[in-house]
Amino acid sequence: MGGSVHVVKEIVTKSAGLKAVISRREDGTLEVTLFSWGAEVVPGIGEIEPPAWRREPTPFTLAGDIEAAEGIAREILRNAGGDTE
Repeated sequence: MGGSVHVVKEIVTKSAGLKAVISRREDGTLEVTLFSWGAEVVPGIGEIEPPAWRREPTPFTLAGDIEAAEGIAREILRNAGGDTE
């Protein structure tokens, strides 16, 4: 995410520890980003960081209006196994 962004909306799943964040970019478009909740775990060592929201790799997703961004967000969450209903 280059440049300055402003969070417009977060959609959090009821289970699965996932959320989609809709942010407005400097150019006015909306960007959707997927995050998961959890700790970074290294086999044989255990947790190396406390639980936190971590950005997940997803295709670069932009929308021109909030309705389209919400649709993209819900689709990304469904594809990641989250329940948004």
